[in-house]
Amino acid sequence: MTGALLLACATVLARIILLACSCNPSYTLLPRSHKGADSEVCLVVNKYDTWGDGWNGAVYTITSSAGKVEATGTLSSEESESDEVCGLQIECYTMTVSAGEYPSEISWTITQEGYWLRGEGGAAATVGGICAQGMCIVIRPPHRQPSRPRGP
Repeated sequence: MTGALLLACATVLARIILLACSCNPSYTLLPRSHKGADSEVCLVVNKYDTWGDGWNGAVYTITSSAGKVEATGTLSSEESESDEVCGLQIECYTMTVSAGEYPSEISWTITQEGYWLRGEGGAAATVGGICAQGMCIVIRPPHRQPSRPRGP
């Protein structure tokens, strides 16, 4: 990777948090606008109980860096279930899970876009640094026709 390309990637990364950046010189990397609906993202809270009877009174709470409660929930009576939490701003959050009656049975993960792991933990714990991140748009340069030899 050339020095100029490396500097360009560092500049883009400093402006937005990317999930993945493949700085291929044949592509242009443009950040999405961070205004309006584009700045809102979804996280998925995947809740698990090893016994299969729910969290027995344990509750999760997702809190913004400003201390605002963004979501709460529990696992009622199953082995697993997912909650989609949308309308979140691109920032970092804290997940707190109370103990419930059987804390050793409880686990959870938070993902974004189905597969990007943002955080994980168990009961009677608080985990910070769960960051909802923005996306980038990769645009290919215009297709160029191959040059043709000029005829006689």
